[in-house]
Order: sequence, then C-alpha cells, then structure tokens
Amino acid sequence: MTNFYHIISQQIEAGHALFHVQLPAQCPVYKGHFPGHPIAPGACHIEMIRECASVALGKEVHWNHIKQCKFLVPLEPDKHHEADVDITWSEKGMTAVVTSGETTSVKLKVSCNTLS
Repeated sequence: MTNFYHIISQQIEAGHALFHVQLPAQCPVYKGHFPGHPIAPGACHIEMIRECASVALGKEVHWNHIKQCKFLVPLEPDKHHEADVDITWSEKGMTAVVTSGETTSVKLKVSCNTLS
C-alpha cells in the first residue's frame, strides 16, 4: 500500500512484533476518504496490519477469517502523524492493536494460514 504508511522502526521477537509507523498526511488515500475531514480508512488499517505481520514472519500472511475487528477512533493524519502496530501471534491466531499516543484506533483478531 504505497504511501499510506512508512515503517520507522520495528521490534520482532518470537510471537510478538511492534512496528512504529509514520502516517504521511499528503497521501491521496486520506484526502479521498471524507474530503475536508480526512481519516485513515478501515480497510487500509487492516492491510497495514497484514503487511506488518508479513514482515514480522518473513513470509506472506493471508487472513482466513477475521474473528473480531473494532474500529474505535479514526486516525486523522493531521493529528496522528505516527502510530504503533502491535501484533501478537500463536498457532491459534493473531491479534493486533493500532494506537497513536493514548488513542487506540483498531483492535483485530484473525485466524490465518501462515503463522510461526
């Protein structure tokens, strides 16, 4: 997903990864999603999580089933310049939380076919 986010740093260990990403406000995705009040689209959040999970596992991750997905607070690129993508996985599935400062934006639980 070109230009929606850029990985600034990553910490990867067995079963857990934390990515710190930049959310560039000039990305056209933001400008097209609610013109005049740009926010990060939910589908882009899900794809960002999947892409970060693929980096953490060193192979392409594909979702089998989204068990739960909560969009709690929209990220606004003018206010939320950076975010953390916190991913945990086991043989039972994967969870992820996207936060910006004290703001939790997304909580996701999935089953997928590429783990550990």
